[in-house]
Amino acid sequence: MKKIVGTFTIKEVANKIKIGEKTLFKIMRELKILNDKNMPFDRFIGEGFLRKQDGSYIVPGTQISKPYSRTLVTEKGNNWLQRVIKEHVATTSKKPSRRQHSAPPL
Repeated sequence: MKKIVGTFTIKEVANKIKIGEKTLFKIMRELKILNDKNMPFDRFIGEGFLRKQDGSYIVPGTQISKPYSRTLVTEKGNNWLQRVIKEHVATTSKKPSRRQHSAPPL
């Protein structure tokens, strides 16, 4: 699937920040930017930081079409998210924390 023009995949943003894609997804869930299915909360879509792209694919060897969604980061969101993630990484210890985080400021 082609991504929406003017957006970045989570993998592209993770590469810019120099962290792994799975780590970025985890931090975004901890900060309540994404839900447990890695989809953005409406607040961040409404602010123009993130987008949700829906698509479908044909299961190999069948005629079954499966829907899927993915999170994309807008140009506006790219700058914001890099700042939020860098601040989060700088203020947390090297050990993973189980404490709940609140959503970052807009």
